[in-house]
Amino acid sequence: MRKKKNLSLLTKLTTFVLTGSMTFGFGMTAYAEKASEDDNTTIVEEDGNGRKEVTGLIPVKTNVYHRDRSSSSIPMLSSADQSFPSRYRADEQEWAEGIKVKNQGNGPTCWAFSITTCAEYSYAKETYEKLGPVKEISPGHLVYFSCNRQPDPLGNTDGDSSVPIDGWIEYGGHPFIGGLEFLSQWSGLCLEEKAPYSNINDHITDQGTWDGSPDPYDASLAYDDYVVIEKMDYKESADQNEIKDMIMKYGAVGGVVNMDTEYYMNFDTNAFYNFNDSDINHGVVIIGWDDDYPRENFTHTKDANGDPLRINRRILSDEEAAELTTPAGNGAWIVQNSWGDYLDHGFFYVSYYSEDMSNCCVCSYDMMGADTYKYNFFYDGTVSGFHSLDDDVYDYSTQKGTKAANVFINTTGGNITVDAVGFTNMDADPAHYNICVYTDLQDPNDPESGLLAATAAVVPENPSIQTVKLDKPVLVGEGERYSVVLSFPVEECALGVEKSGEDSSYINTAQTEPGQSFFLGAESDHWIDLDDYNACYRIRAFANPTDTIPQLKIVEEPDSLDTKYDGTKK
Repeated sequence: MRKKKNLSLLTKLTTFVLTGSMTFGFGMTAYAEKASEDDNTTIVEEDGNGRKEVTGLIPVKTNVYHRDRSSSSIPMLSSADQSFPSRYRADEQEWAEGIKVKNQGNGPTCWAFSITTCAEYSYAKETYEKLGPVKEISPGHLVYFSCNRQPDPLGNTDGDSSVPIDGWIEYGGHPFIGGLEFLSQWSGLCLEEKAPYSNINDHITDQGTWDGSPDPYDASLAYDDYVVIEKMDYKESADQNEIKDMIMKYGAVGGVVNMDTEYYMNFDTNAFYNFNDSDINHGVVIIGWDDDYPRENFTHTKDANGDPLRINRRILSDEEAAELTTPAGNGAWIVQNSWGDYLDHGFFYVSYYSEDMSNCCVCSYDMMGADTYKYNFFYDGTVSGFHSLDDDVYDYSTQKGTKAANVFINTTGGNITVDAVGFTNMDADPAHYNICVYTDLQDPNDPESGLLAATAAVVPENPSIQTVKLDKPVLVGEGERYSVVLSFPVEECALGVEKSGEDSSYINTAQTEPGQSFFLGAESDHWIDLDDYNACYRIRAFANPTDTIPQLKIVEEPDSLDTKYDGTKK
């Protein structure tokens, strides 16, 4: 597979690189520590008991999405400036009953534990009164099938794959990648009882590699879901109020930290303050906050071995260390980790002033039961990278007045109602999407050559997965061809696109076919088939079976939906 080079994006996309400096092993008690000659990087080795904890986060750096958004350190807000309680913990709420602290063991799988635990909090908060305690979701299922994907139940992604260059257990991951792409395919949130994480963890070597055992799960489990994603938002440079609001809405959010614990952790108080390093290497779950948490609780003068702190190999005095490790003010996030009972029964505090939180990227997850919709029509079966198309044309930036579409065939074996559509938005700014669903297409190469059956509109504000209810269900007969058309009436938007190619983490194969995904220019009357570029849009349709029989349809020229927005930003 030849390597594609992105030249046309307004903001260059960051490749996802997993190197030794990004994945660390962390022991539980004593640490062997080595400082480099020219910086304060620490290499953490196994402790005296031979135990080792790893992170597994592939950092996604700034500007991974379409347009720049100005960012700055998180403003330090007093409780008087906000409408939130001064202290909140999701795990103390009645609806969080049964949600456990988990242990990733030797696997570089923190990202999957972050996603699945957030999903549990989200679904529990929404359904506890009706369904009772949430069931435990398998992070192992997410880890395995994200790298060993199976064709979707409708057969629309046969041949698609994303193969990690470093091996499926070694590659690590990120909630942004795992959430924004893989969860939208509805393969990954199975019950723990069906796909135990021990099936993976028991076969990971001390070096964090697979020991050569047979596959941990049967392929039939790939789409055996307990919950599926309804909406996911990725927010970079979130401020305190935004994070608190997301926690109150969704129960918890996925966050990222730099777990160089021997420098940044006060082990007496389990309080973490990253005082000089904005890098990240570990995915966690932020479940609450305490505005009054004393800043003195972060102060420490020794590392995890009991040795004096050092910067650039220089030993700090107790006075210097105390000043360096004390934040400027009170306040902390309450974080749930994935290292079992380590630290405060699996929890610790992260200072509002921690450097890795100053450019904090967080993910929120809004889950729905897997039985909400029976069918998910989609063509994007890869899980990595956002690629432009060849020759600097038709990349994921869709200009004002352009349209993008996927055409699907109802291959379910019966009649269906299409009740909602989904897509992946890659724009950091508010982006206006108008949505049309057409049925009974007369020209398979023209997504608008049918009956306009339903509409919707939505304005995402972050890179996100969107599920949008249509204004009415759309009846589609067995074998009928229908389309989902997105138009962009206000400004250019960044619609997710799948493309074959190799990045620094994956070899991606998008097995596209003619007649699946199309682009229409603002001044054009001719739809471009994206199969010419071996690509497709990340557009989806969600449907349920029905006993209703479609009636004879009369195809009429549809009215334009551009009047939904008047061309000015709201």
